[in-house]
Amino acid sequence: MKIRHIAAGVIALLVFTTTAGAQARNAQSSGQAGTNQNRHGQTQFNTQDRQATSDWYSRNQAHPPAGFRSQDRLSPDQESRLQVGSTLGRDLQKLIHTVPADLRRQFAAPASGYRYAAVGGHVTLLDKKNQVHDIIHHPDR
Repeated sequence: MKIRHIAAGVIALLVFTTTAGAQARNAQSSGQAGTNQNRHGQTQFNTQDRQATSDWYSRNQAHPPAGFRSQDRLSPDQESRLQVGSTLGRDLQKLIHTVPADLRRQFAAPASGYRYAAVGGHVTLLDKKNQVHDIIHHPDR
C-alpha cells in the first residue's frame, strides 16, 4: 500500500516539474519573459513596442491610416492634455481611432480592461474610463 502512495507521489512530482518546465520554455520562446507585462497582459509600453512603432511610422508615413493623418493632428491645447495619468475629455474621445492591425499585432495583448488607441497620431494605452496609462508619441509631433 505504501509503495503505491510513494509511486503516485513520484509520478505527480514528475508531471508537475515537466509541465512547469514546458510552460517556462514556451514563455521564453514566445518573447513573454522579461517584458513589461503581468499575467493578465500589458499595462505599459516597453522598448520593443516603441521601436516597432517608430519603424511602423517610417514605413507608413507616405500613406498614413486614420488616426495618423495630418488632419488627425491635435491642437496645441489638446496635445498638452494628452498626458499619462490624464483622462481623455469628450473632445479627445471623439478623436480616438483603432490602432492599425499590422502595428497592434507587434504589441503584447493589453491587460484586461485596457486597449490600444491612436489619438492625434500618437499610440496610447487606455483603460475603460479613457485614462491614459502610456503613450508612444509620434516622432514628428
